[in-house]
Amino acid sequence: MAAPAGGTPFEFDYTLGVASFAILSCLIAILVNFSTFLVIGKCDAVTYQAGVLGHPKLTSRSEQRFG
Repeated sequence: MAAPAGGTPFEFDYTLGVASFAILSCLIAILVNFSTFLVIGKCDAVTYQAGVLGHPKLTSRSEQRFG
């Protein structure tokens, strides 16, 4: 089913499920990148970056509180 250790992606035995998951993953990545582009277009890139840098702080505090 999977390529042997050290194999290449061309040697992998792709199934419909694997190919579908790869395509879905690519589409989600494109949508995330496009939405980021739209957000930066509406506000300043520095404002967006400050939000990105603040996100790990929020998630770490949430993990401490609820985890």
